[in-house]
Amino acid sequence: MSASSKGYELFMFYYETIPFAHTNKQRAEVAKRCAIKAIDEMLEVVNESMLFKQSKREWYMDVKKSIENIK
Repeated sequence: MSASSKGYELFMFYYETIPFAHTNKQRAEVAKRCAIKAIDEMLEVVNESMLFKQSKREWYMDVKKSIENIK
């Protein structure tokens, strides 16, 4: 799966779980923050482990960038 596809998948997962009482813009902002937090947690694990290759770290960074670029 490409980094941008994974980023969008994570964003949509959180977007769909946020209550509908929020406006679409508010839901999108919260979903974006949640998805970025999830990636940050994964990056922390990846950075602490020598089992992951540098390419995997870069892939997670690309996923995070793709989420940040969602409008």
